[in-house]
Amino acid sequence: MNPSRIDRFVQSGSTSTSASPDKGGALSWNLRLQRIWQAFVQAMITPNEPRITTKVDRQGNILYYKVFDPMSGRSVSFTSEIEVKMWLERRYYFL
Repeated sequence: MNPSRIDRFVQSGSTSTSASPDKGGALSWNLRLQRIWQAFVQAMITPNEPRITTKVDRQGNILYYKVFDPMSGRSVSFTSEIEVKMWLERRYYFL
């Protein structure tokens, strides 16, 4: 920016209000509350349900099921849908 643009910018009072400090030098309470709320929402939406994917061959036949459990960080593979259902039932029964 050339000096004339900077001068006009400062004179017009154009500043970002979303992260500008208040008179005490700290961020405004509104912004603090917003950040706390965003952290809370992020913690609540983090999925902790198992993710199930399938590996298929070229004809579309299911070769195996892969289950990732985000609570334990482990992955398990099964050859049938029944095995997946049994694993899920045991997982929720022992939680």
